[in-house]
Amino acid sequence: MIKKTAWRTGAARVAVAVAMAVPVVLVGAQAADAAWALQNPPVPAGAIGSSLDDVSCTTGSSCVAIGNSELSGSVFVTFADAWNGSSWTLESIPNASNSDLSGVSCPFAGICIAVGDVLQGGVLVPLVERSNGSTWTATSLPAPAGATSSFLISDSCVSGTKCTAVGIYRTAPGNQFIFAETLNNGIWKLHSMVHPKDAHNNQLNKVSCTSPTSCIAVGYYLSPSFTLLAEQWNGSKWSIMTTPEPSGGSSGLFEGVACRNASGCFAVGSYTASSKNQALAEFWNGTKWTPKAAAPLSSASAAGFAGVSCTTFGPCTAVGFERKHAHDLALAEHWNGTSWKLQSTVIPPGASTSSMAAVSCRSNVDCTAVGFYVNSTGDDLVLAEQNT
Repeated sequence: MIKKTAWRTGAARVAVAVAMAVPVVLVGAQAADAAWALQNPPVPAGAIGSSLDDVSCTTGSSCVAIGNSELSGSVFVTFADAWNGSSWTLESIPNASNSDLSGVSCPFAGICIAVGDVLQGGVLVPLVERSNGSTWTATSLPAPAGATSSFLISDSCVSGTKCTAVGIYRTAPGNQFIFAETLNNGIWKLHSMVHPKDAHNNQLNKVSCTSPTSCIAVGYYLSPSFTLLAEQWNGSKWSIMTTPEPSGGSSGLFEGVACRNASGCFAVGSYTASSKNQALAEFWNGTKWTPKAAAPLSSASAAGFAGVSCTTFGPCTAVGFERKHAHDLALAEHWNGTSWKLQSTVIPPGASTSSMAAVSCRSNVDCTAVGFYVNSTGDDLVLAEQNT
């Protein structure tokens, strides 16, 4: 499947472990906090491998998740699942066989905007798909000048007519750069972004907006090692933010960001410390970013966050993976206002590997997380869990 975020590509320092068969049901991080329960979202007919890459919920009975599947014959399709409060339903997506969706944002129940890319004339160009609750419609967008391929990776919509999306484009020499697009009353506009000095490869993995003139996008750049990257949109231009590494850490990358207001955001990802990959969380208070230590994982040989969601009331939930005994297991942690606490995740029966890619919360105790797991025969299957 086409995977462009650092989380699932070979270029990423945090890699999904090789699938290994195990004879027992694995259980993820254990804690006294609220537990997660497995759900069963459908995938396209004939899929031999699938994953869910992003999810957006507006209420406990309204969520949309987007993902990608591989069919026999190396055919790849994108898909969307809708949650109505009791079950998931597969929705019809335009151009499913030659497009790829990476992010989705639903500002209201029944209104969702998904972003990704579509193959046109042998070239990948930015794609936007919009759902009115019953039908998806697709629109391709102009690519940055000089791009040989371009992808939108994430979007954040504060209404059905005002959105910000971020992505990457590649040029003939093989360099990779970042760009943004904004939607204002039906018109998408291309924006350039600031490229870090001396960076030869940079990427934004997630964007979060609290208004059309207040957004934060996060990712990484290579110079030459992984380096944290965060940029802020004020409605007219993007600017690079100062993002410190945790004490003793290096090679950090951001995978997710969630803002409850302009002075309250969490960015999550991973970094290297004590010779191993560790989960990373940093808080923006409107003035500066400050690392906030993830919950201790004494028996894990590696860990990382892939997504985070914060409610308007303050609490946040971050998801990702922890590696134990050569197996990646789905990880969830909850921010209670002062510290991160582990939550119990459920690993599907027969899974050898599992990982959460994204999470969307409606309240302190009502969240949906999505990702993938690998079964005993090495197939990628969708993973969805709800915490209520």
